[in-house]
Amino acid sequence: MSETPENRQDQTHAIANWPDLDVETALEFAKRDGKISESEYAAVKERYKNDRIKLYKALALVRFERMKDVFSRPSEGASKTSKTESERIELAVAQYAKDWNRESLTNLVKTPEERRKFLFRLAEVQPSAIMHFSKEFLDVPYSADLLVKAASKDPTWVLASLDSYRAKPYAREVLLKIFEKNPEAAFSYHAKSYAKEPYGKEILLAAAEKAPFRAFSYFESYPETPHAKEVLARARNPQSISRSAQSNPVAAFQSYPKYAREPYAASILQTASEAMRDAALDRQGFLMVAFAINELHDFGDAVRFKIIDHFDAPALYSLVVHGRSEVFTSTYRGIMQRLFSRMEKNGQDLLDIASKSSFEGFETFMEAAVSYGRMDELLKGLKTPEKRGKLLSVLLDESRVTEVSQYVAVIETVTAMSDPALLASASAKIRKNFETSPNKEAWGIIGKHLAAKTSDPFFLNLPAEYDLPELKRIPSKSLFDAQGRNVQRYYFYDDEDGRASFGNFISQYRGNPQWNIRDMDTYVALESKPVGGKKIVMFANKPQYDGFEERPDGSRDIDAAMASSNPPLETSVVVHRGHSYHAFKTIGRIPPSAKMVFLGSCGGFQNIGNVLDNAPGSHIVSTKAIGTKAVNDTLFRNVNERILQGKEIVWSEVWNDISVPLRGNPDFPAYVRPDRNLGAMFHVRYSELKSAKRRPS
Repeated sequence: MSETPENRQDQTHAIANWPDLDVETALEFAKRDGKISESEYAAVKERYKNDRIKLYKALALVRFERMKDVFSRPSEGASKTSKTESERIELAVAQYAKDWNRESLTNLVKTPEERRKFLFRLAEVQPSAIMHFSKEFLDVPYSADLLVKAASKDPTWVLASLDSYRAKPYAREVLLKIFEKNPEAAFSYHAKSYAKEPYGKEILLAAAEKAPFRAFSYFESYPETPHAKEVLARARNPQSISRSAQSNPVAAFQSYPKYAREPYAASILQTASEAMRDAALDRQGFLMVAFAINELHDFGDAVRFKIIDHFDAPALYSLVVHGRSEVFTSTYRGIMQRLFSRMEKNGQDLLDIASKSSFEGFETFMEAAVSYGRMDELLKGLKTPEKRGKLLSVLLDESRVTEVSQYVAVIETVTAMSDPALLASASAKIRKNFETSPNKEAWGIIGKHLAAKTSDPFFLNLPAEYDLPELKRIPSKSLFDAQGRNVQRYYFYDDEDGRASFGNFISQYRGNPQWNIRDMDTYVALESKPVGGKKIVMFANKPQYDGFEERPDGSRDIDAAMASSNPPLETSVVVHRGHSYHAFKTIGRIPPSAKMVFLGSCGGFQNIGNVLDNAPGSHIVSTKAIGTKAVNDTLFRNVNERILQGKEIVWSEVWNDISVPLRGNPDFPAYVRPDRNLGAMFHVRYSELKSAKRRPS
């Protein structure tokens, strides 16, 4: 799943605490947050890979140097900043980054008036930097105004620094003004801190009236926060909910289970549905709509899909494309049912609606159709040879298809085609691409894989280097270190799904005499009894200590424990447990030593390229649809039994074993085992061919 505003806040907070992160995670955050370019990323990483402190300073300097042009721009409604002031601002921030300390303003800005102007300008253009100089202004007359100014741009930093001004007489005033302008910010991970203050209840009640849906979400994660009962009661006020449903209809649907039993629930959904008619959705918006439909899986379709009552066919197409990483199987089916209905009513076909979006995400849409068995139905809607030819010209347009993920979608889609005429046409286009495209390696792999389905001898005669690799088995010895230890890392995240998964995970081993469980406060360590001199050692962070809040980081504590072992422990198996929008956090921590990676989350199938970048050649188990505890736990149990018994992991045998207990499970067919993971096999071979091409002859 893509980043939500909450996820973005987590990243910002994490970047602010770079010294507490491992190098790879810090780099990944910096790159994802758009603070450094790919070339800067590579250069900085290479130069400072062995010196962590210099690395952080270099990254910080790159980040703040980028701000120079921003500081020189005029502020809103004011004249252009003077060159002197601009230079001083640049100097202050760059100096802070360079020295990695809280540089005193006394040495940079000489007079009190200059200091005031400097601080207000900094609060406007770079509010995240203002709190670095908090000691310089917390006792001056304009302190409250300055904090409110900074918070109007970015409340995260001001709220995170509450301890520095908690005892000041203006603290209540500052928080009330912040939440008056941004009531949703009241329900952040800082809420528990100010909730304990005498004014905490007043603030939370006022914010709940303006942001009831955010209040529902927050108290679901942190029910122990003071005043929870009273605040939730205030959030269920029908006038507040109705008003919020008009401005944030997606949140109204997501929060529906919290007020479903209220007499006004149906009216709120109607209000939200009508508001959706005029909503302008971007990629993130479509993803949140898909997630809202997922959240209502226990309600009837009349409630669950009401959010898309007013979606036309192109909007439903975009919903499939942008919601692909997170949709449940039933969500996808419901969307497609409505899409086909709209197309039939309006005499449209797939090409008609995809063209409305300039075919954005067309490969993703087709890959989803293959995964969920709807491709034949879509192709039947293309009544003429010309229409089918147009589909292939778009799907196989080598000027459009340039990303590895797009090539994977192409190979998935064409592999699933059964029409001989369509296959022959596809074969001809792929051959032309192979002969003319600068990325002939990709088209060669695709063509070689399709050779058996076409009559074109050209692909049969391609050299073996274009064959997809076989990922059928993992030798037992590669999963253990010299001391006979198989080390596994489990990553859980602090949301409802993560907490439920963690509880289910622990329950499998608690009370089992074959396993010893140690509670280490922020994480748990599990160790099996040795079998033939070999054992499994598991580490799993507790969800509330996932490293993306203001609490201790269980994963960092695990890193320290593994490093202190004699000899140090090295990870062989990585397991991601959580929604796909957490996946990048886990993937950033996958070490090169990993031989096996489980992406037990919705849409994990789409992250395989990033996994292989970190752990080349690893075997990846993923899902094209929804990841569930029932499938994940059955699968992990079977694999671990084989590991302990010293057996090699043969994926066909694993699947034969687990297909019995999972017979009838609707989510199991969407799981992709490594030896049938076309995407993973394509990534491996494509990377090898591109690397060989770059090597000097």
